[in-house]
Amino acid sequence: MSNSTTSNCFSPPTPSLSHPRYLLVTVGTVYMKTKEASRKDILKDLVEMCRGVQAPLRGLFLRNYLLQSTRNQLPDIDNIEK
Repeated sequence: MSNSTTSNCFSPPTPSLSHPRYLLVTVGTVYMKTKEASRKDILKDLVEMCRGVQAPLRGLFLRNYLLQSTRNQLPDIDNIEK
């Protein structure tokens, strides 16, 4: 006999914040391309956002996406030394 006050195990999942974070990484990389602000400051903010992810696996994928997105925009070590 089921009770109507018990919680349903098939309740809809709560929305996660991982999708907006991917969108913020995408917007941040586009903003870095426009060169309106310091790339270092934008990248620092994006890395801090990635550190705030609670789930380790989600954070791993988000950091990988950040690395792939910003790889072409970061200076090489050879260019800095010259």
